[in-house]
Amino acid sequence: MTTLITRDELKAAIDAGTVTVVDTLGGEYCARQHLPGAARCFRRPGWSSR
Repeated sequence: MTTLITRDELKAAIDAGTVTVVDTLGGEYCARQHLPGAARCFRRPGWSSR
């Protein structure tokens, strides 16, 4: 089951260390829009997207 939370609830969970957010956006978009506090996850050349 999926539970929706607010941005404030997400920020509080990140600050409390009870969740980990992973940012998988790459390239230029990530450089401009990286989620503050999120761990970065980059796909290496040659990795399959499947």
